[in-house]
Amino acid sequence: MLVGAAPAFSQALQSLRVRGTIAGFKGHVLTVNTNSGAFRVTLTSDARISSLAKFNLADIKPGTYLGTTAVPQADGTLKAVEIHVFPPEEAAQKPGEGFRPNDYAPNATMTNATVANIASASVEGVQNRTLTLQYDGGEKRVVVSPTTPVYTYARGTTANLTAGTRITLRATPNGNSYTADAVTLDKDHLDPRP
Repeated sequence: MLVGAAPAFSQALQSLRVRGTIAGFKGHVLTVNTNSGAFRVTLTSDARISSLAKFNLADIKPGTYLGTTAVPQADGTLKAVEIHVFPPEEAAQKPGEGFRPNDYAPNATMTNATVANIASASVEGVQNRTLTLQYDGGEKRVVVSPTTPVYTYARGTTANLTAGTRITLRATPNGNSYTADAVTLDKDHLDPRP
């Protein structure tokens, strides 16, 4: 899925989130099949390649730095639809810290923050956890069910950029084309987003 104003190529260039499946990779050019058609992006020579890897919800502790996509519930709480735990070397820099809209669904949000507290509660026989997430300037509480996808990131290389692999990247305008300095692979379909 290509997120951004359509047609993206003819309007004022802006950063775009690209989701799709790799169609090909040659030289530094990655071709991605998206819901909007084929998208070509040039990877920088130092592009970071990472791959989603499963992470155990029970291993999330106070002090863990993570990001979560969530949707609002009728009672005003946020319900996590996915959680990604940053590896320690990235967590120290608190990438993307804060609370903002997300393109997962209407009214969806993204919170990148540090876990301050974890509470457990059983609702209709399901043991949910509520994470209190603190970030510079705010705090959010997010309800996490036992079935919420939780993952982290493992290092990869350009050799992992094979046809048919699901990916996400942020494409940055560069003249009349786009570049990307990071690609996230999702071989095992851990990310619930289409």
